[in-house]
Amino acid sequence: MTELKKLGAKKMFFSNNAYSKNIHYPAYKENSSYAHDVLFIGTLEKERFDSMNFLAENGIQVHVYTDSFNEKEFQNHNDNLIIHKGGLYYNEHCEAITNSKITLCFLRKINRDLQTTRSVEIPACGGCMLAERTDEHLSLFEENKEAIYFSNDSELLEKTRYLLANKTLRSQVTKEAILRCEESGYSYQHLAEKLVQEFKLNF
Repeated sequence: MTELKKLGAKKMFFSNNAYSKNIHYPAYKENSSYAHDVLFIGTLEKERFDSMNFLAENGIQVHVYTDSFNEKEFQNHNDNLIIHKGGLYYNEHCEAITNSKITLCFLRKINRDLQTTRSVEIPACGGCMLAERTDEHLSLFEENKEAIYFSNDSELLEKTRYLLANKTLRSQVTKEAILRCEESGYSYQHLAEKLVQEFKLNF
């Protein structure tokens, strides 16, 4: 927003990302084929690939579902990094997040992201989110209560191992995160209402 002001913007409204109650929801399924120890759904960029391959090299099996797999760029990886060509959408997307033990949330460096759509979608789907630590993430979900955060690959590995060994904590995090989504009004419906009110008052 500081940059927008410098470019001449007079009035601005900052909005966090949101989720759709019709698309993002807990989808528990017994013996789901998408139930993994560690899950990532999204674009496979170099920084993300390197971090997940680091986990794989340290004995953590990571399943990646992506539409952006470049075989030449990402061909040399540990066998524990299992890349599925093709993303997951709608119910399959929810099912994978809900039934996996950990879902990773990486930010897009080229966008200078401090949060992303997955930052809210993963908790809304009942996933235990392990995400990059930023001020915006910390404002959305309380650390070690509603989400787990990391700042580097070493901490990522440490937190992954801890979560995989602690089912009680994973369960508590998912329950608290869903509650936070509902109580803090992170849905698109609440966002739309907030936007309408903002425009009525200030624009």
